[in-house]
Amino acid sequence: MQLDNNFPVDQFPPVIRNAIYEAHQITKAPIALIAASALGAISLACQNRIDVMRPGNHRGPVSLFVLTIAESGERKSTVDKLLLKPLHAKEEQLENIYNGEYQVYFKENQLAISVRKALVNKLKSQIQRNKDITEIKSEIMALQPPEVPVRRKLTFNDATPAAIKAFLCGNWNAVGVISDEAGTILGGHALNELPFVNTMWDGGRFSVERKNEPDAVISNARMTLSLMVQPEAFRDYLERKGSMAKGIGFFARCLISHPTSTQGSRLITVPVTSQEHIPKFHGRLVEIINESLATNTGERLCLKFSPEAEKRWIDYYNRIERNIG
Repeated sequence: MQLDNNFPVDQFPPVIRNAIYEAHQITKAPIALIAASALGAISLACQNRIDVMRPGNHRGPVSLFVLTIAESGERKSTVDKLLLKPLHAKEEQLENIYNGEYQVYFKENQLAISVRKALVNKLKSQIQRNKDITEIKSEIMALQPPEVPVRRKLTFNDATPAAIKAFLCGNWNAVGVISDEAGTILGGHALNELPFVNTMWDGGRFSVERKNEPDAVISNARMTLSLMVQPEAFRDYLERKGSMAKGIGFFARCLISHPTSTQGSRLITVPVTSQEHIPKFHGRLVEIINESLATNTGERLCLKFSPEAEKRWIDYYNRIERNIG
């Protein structure tokens, strides 16, 4: 099968490049679509572990916003399930761990509430009987509620901005909005507040107002967007919100592609059943995720450009700047 020669897949490092080629052999989906899915998976795995220092000492996220436009039947779901399989499995494992920890927390919290209530009743009784309350006050003040378990979640689908903000206000400050059928996201809740989404791409601070509680601040958080959408749904989004998305710079933050369709040429000659390179790709994703989970202290590794990479980045920057003019 002929590949889309316009996509520079050979520029990827071997582990990524070989996995993309293997996924193409298995699914026969457009090579650019597979590469976009791989970039989304890499961004999701790396964003809470790694930062990058751009020329000029500008440190920032490695998170990507990837938007792929593809017709129905281009095997978007098949590709995403294949490449993101270990991340979905890790997320299920994290959810099971959290559910177990929350059950323990709930029982300990109920016990703590009962103990506090009993001590408060005893305090009231002591006050009514004009007895010394110093000791019992000390007991009440010394009570410590059990620690609330941290919910580590990797992805959302079509959650509201409020739900995403509440999650990022907790102790885990990285998330991905991932969908192989993103029409519901573009037409739903998750992207209703584009200024907030833009701030997450920049890794900036965002103040969250909360009822009956002090305002919270999302700081140094990370967000990956990896969305695959059908052309009709994307055109509908452009008609409704395209001007705003362009005006505030949302589209400028996205890697947008519309791969050439492979439908009609996906003939099976020799079925591909073995996998050699995709498991290596999976293993590296899980390795980075596990490092991130083990070192969730807010400190990230910071990668710097090589001299050659810095030159290429500056050349690309200048080309974009001239085109803007």
